[in-house]
Amino acid sequence: MLIDALITKAEANADTPMPGFTHLQVAQPVSFGHHLLAYVEMMGRDLDRLRDTRRRLNESPLGAAALAGSP
Repeated sequence: MLIDALITKAEANADTPMPGFTHLQVAQPVSFGHHLLAYVEMMGRDLDRLRDTRRRLNESPLGAAALAGSP
């Protein structure tokens, strides 16, 4: 899974410095590992949202044959 690969890469680069950015401007230095973990968090949040969406949409509020079905 992509998240697992990013975590592995983040662990390998925990001490690799890179420039941090804010408002498209260079800011304080950060670890490349931490930068990758930000994407892990975003993807985890998105997966939770997709799971919740599927749970919410995987039901019919009307039930079966709500209007003109046979018994």
